[in-house]
Amino acid sequence: MVGLAELESILEEDFLTLLEFDRTVDRYEVQPVTVQYTDAEGKPRHYTLDVLIHYRPAEEVGDALAPRRDGNSAPEP
Repeated sequence: MVGLAELESILEEDFLTLLEFDRTVDRYEVQPVTVQYTDAEGKPRHYTLDVLIHYRPAEEVGDALAPRRDGNSAPEP
């Protein structure tokens, strides 16, 4: 883990806990990157990645966490 994580949801807390025990994870960074962009209507926007995961040996995967549309945070079948 890099730094202290500020958690925005129980889903994020659960996900980070799983990363702590995943032996394939070398380290992870919480909210490491904010991307600036312009939407289709020309308005400036930004998006912050929830977590950047560094796997062993050297693979990096970015992920966004969100509950399902029905409000349930359980994984869909």
